[in-house]
Amino acid sequence: SLSSSPTWLCIYRDFKEHRVQTRVLNPTAYAILQRWLQPDKTLTETIEDAQADLGFAIDTSFLERLGELLASFLDDGLLLGSRPQ
Repeated sequence: SLSSSPTWLCIYRDFKEHRVQTRVLNPTAYAILQRWLQPDKTLTETIEDAQADLGFAIDTSFLERLGELLASFLDDGLLLGSRPQ
């Protein structure tokens, strides 16, 4: 049977080997990544906007997972930086 829930994919070419990579994103990661595409927003603003829309807690667990996501995206060259705070 087919699932009726959406699946969010992030498809990009990795920085090191230039191979196509695919990541399945959870709703929170998708919402945050979408907001990172807005060049006029800081990292803090994008997280606060996503939190306001989705209602997730910005707690220690979230910050650890966000750090892991940022590190992996930076390592793969998907993210190059952020607007200054």
